[in-house]
Amino acid sequence: QRQMCIRDRFFSVDTAGERLNVRTGPGLEYDILDKLSDSAQVRLYGALSTAPGWALVKYGRKFGWVSQDFLVLGR
Repeated sequence: QRQMCIRDRFFSVDTAGERLNVRTGPGLEYDILDKLSDSAQVRLYGALSTAPGWALVKYGRKFGWVSQDFLVLGR
């Protein structure tokens, strides 16, 4: 599992053509707010040590949580 500590940087969604769920909180138990397309650009705002593997991102004018497994830096 990758650890991301780079904040305020842009990442691309990498889901092999699928859509990435954006959630209200850092975990699968939280509601889905939106779905991001493969290759969508997001800005990483942070993560919680209590929720490893999840990142708070901004996409457009919205914020939400996504799995870090599907984020790629600098693409």
